Amino acid sequence: MATWDELSALRPGAAVRVRGEEFLIERTIRFDQDGCEWFEHRLSSDSSGRSLWLEIPADRDDPVIAYDSSAVLGFKPDGGPEIEHGGE
Repeated sequence: MATWDELSALRPGAAVRVRGEEFLIERTIRFDQDGCEWFEHRLSSDSSGRSLWLEIPADRDDPVIAYDSSAVLGFKPDGGPEIEHGGE
């Protein structure tokens, strides 16, 4: 099992294994919110055609999360030209 230091040092092009399946890191997003920094890596597998996101939390004690973001949302978008957030 990888250490937090090893996981936080991952960069695009690196090979990783999630639950026995091999993936390559396609891209990395670094988030910083009020001093809390974490990373999310987009993983892809040419052999299975799957892609996952791997979230490396800021706190070493928090779990590393791998998730598939391609699930169906359950509703059709209305095609509206705007998105409202907080009434604005």
